[in-house]
Amino acid sequence: FALHRKNYENIYSFYRERRPKITWKIIFQGFLCGLFGGSLGHNLYMESMALTSATFITAMANLIPAVTFVVGIHIYIYKLEKLEFGTAVGKTKVFGTLMGIGGAMLFTFLQRLFF
Repeated sequence: FALHRKNYENIYSFYRERRPKITWKIIFQGFLCGLFGGSLGHNLYMESMALTSATFITAMANLIPAVTFVVGIHIYIYKLEKLEFGTAVGKTKVFGTLMGIGGAMLFTFLQRLFF
C-alpha cells in the first residue's frame, strides 16, 4: 500500500519535462514532507488501531475528505476551494460532505449501541 501511494508522486515528478533547481529550501521542504507526510501519519494510524476499535478508525478515515473540504472553504486567504451553491457541482460537494459526516456519525453511534 505504501509503495503504491508514494510511487505516484515519484512517477509524476520523474516524467516532467522541466524540473526546478534543487536548493536548500527544496531539500528542507522534502525532508519535512518525508518526516511528517508518510511516516507520522502511518505511525499515528497504527497507534490508534491499538487504542480504539476498527469501526471507529474506519469512520475517522472516511471523514478525511469532508474535513479537507471544510478546511479548504474556510481558508479564505488562499482560496483553495470555491463553493458556488447555485451550481450542481456546488450542491454535490455539500451533499457529499454531509453524507460523509453523517456516515461517520452513524458508524460511531451504532458501535456504541451494539458493542
